[in-house]
Amino acid sequence: MIKIDNHGTGFASVLEETENLAKQNGLDDKQQSQIRLLTEETMEMVRNLSEEFEAELSLKIDNGQFELKMNSETRMDSKKRERMQEIVSGDSETRGVSGKIRAVLQSRYYDEAESNEKLFEEMGIQRVEAGKIDDEDKDPEEEEYIWSLQNYGFVTFDRQESIWDSDTEWAEIGRSIIANLSDDLRIYIFRDHQELIVTKQLREETAERDKWKIDPELEVLKKIPVASSRIQVRMVQLLYGGLGNKEKSDNKLSVRQIKIPCDDSPVKKLKCLIYEPLDKTKEVLPTVLLLHGGAFVFPALPYHYRLARYIAENTRSRVFMPDYDLAPDYKPPIQHNEAYKIYKYLLDNAEGQLIDPERLVIIGDSAGGTMCAALCLRLKKKGMKMPAGQLLLYPSLDSRLESRSMKLYTDVPVCNAKAVKAYYKLCQSKFVKVPHEYSSPVEADSLEGMPPTYVETAEFDCLHDDGILYADRLSKENCEVVLNETKGTVHAFDMAKDSAVLKEAMERRAGFIKECFKQ
Repeated sequence: MIKIDNHGTGFASVLEETENLAKQNGLDDKQQSQIRLLTEETMEMVRNLSEEFEAELSLKIDNGQFELKMNSETRMDSKKRERMQEIVSGDSETRGVSGKIRAVLQSRYYDEAESNEKLFEEMGIQRVEAGKIDDEDKDPEEEEYIWSLQNYGFVTFDRQESIWDSDTEWAEIGRSIIANLSDDLRIYIFRDHQELIVTKQLREETAERDKWKIDPELEVLKKIPVASSRIQVRMVQLLYGGLGNKEKSDNKLSVRQIKIPCDDSPVKKLKCLIYEPLDKTKEVLPTVLLLHGGAFVFPALPYHYRLARYIAENTRSRVFMPDYDLAPDYKPPIQHNEAYKIYKYLLDNAEGQLIDPERLVIIGDSAGGTMCAALCLRLKKKGMKMPAGQLLLYPSLDSRLESRSMKLYTDVPVCNAKAVKAYYKLCQSKFVKVPHEYSSPVEADSLEGMPPTYVETAEFDCLHDDGILYADRLSKENCEVVLNETKGTVHAFDMAKDSAVLKEAMERRAGFIKECFKQ
């Protein structure tokens, strides 16, 4: 860490460290020049701050990616918060930030959010102005002020030439080194600190990543940052945690929310969305319990809600999608216990919820797949009614983390081996031990008696072999299993909602569910 301020303190050390880093990593002359220019421009932005500014700066090259990160421990009190709002709204007459940062904070794409909804979703851009965070080290009643340009992506600076004449600040950043050389700029403003992160993917690493023959329709997923640190996880929780409240009925489906009693939850109840065909709301229907993925730490993302809608519409079923508690605040086995209590609630309240218990299927992606497999093992041990089928989409099923795919896919988009190992650390509890077969179903003593199972894997996914191992064991132990090894795909390829590979996968998932309903 190098301490810097806007009077130039530490600048020489930063540039020296940039040169040392370049030499240590064997960068060629062009790459050395690029990361030096990026560093110099970032320092220039700092120098142009008119108010007092101090920060700690770090530099690193990891997996061929250069990252410059500044962390300033400045408490965001009400006065500073108001000032930031003035800067963002354009009402401020002072020049407390450089033109480049000011232009980023005033990004007009936020003003056009509704018309650019698809662009937002593809690029992962989110802004959160205020929220609440539960943290044992902070007062939960205090307001968190948060601003995030996550995976900002400089496509947003692709403006028409006429704009440059009338918008000098946009012109400044649009023509700048930081816009033209870096791949990503992120600004996080929290209550007690701010972060600025600039990244640059170096050419050799880009070529290395491109050796994976990823489906061209999934190229957009390369822009999605792999969030794995505690602070990144917290950001995603804040940015996406409230999406379920925005789900509404349409001309095909009814969407409503209930609260399921659950003693294992800290608040003793869990929110649960129910999707059902609009013309079937008063009928007993086959049912699907959807346990969303996200490494036990992330809330449901837009593609999970799309999946729920697709299943309800195309299988003419009632889909229950619960909002279970998340790590690192609430670590496993809480999620497993909640999944069990939800499943038991559906069986015990089948009549009131208009559920056909003989046609109840469970589905989960990634960590949701872990929960589904663990749930079935738990039901088997208790001698309880099994679901009519389970669907596991690119599931995490082997906690040994030693498979071929885990060793091979350390740099793929969306989720890679390094991130998975970080998630495991975030989910480890010092006080409660998770039954081993819950986190590693492939190592269960026996899989005999598991329900008909659909396993779907992504080709370029560190969890690819988890699904293969599980399907292989099911087959050897005389269980009905369907294995769909999708090609050219990465983890959570459901995000590429218009891709042909997802369309085919969706049809196969729905087809399996309908077959389960017939049994």
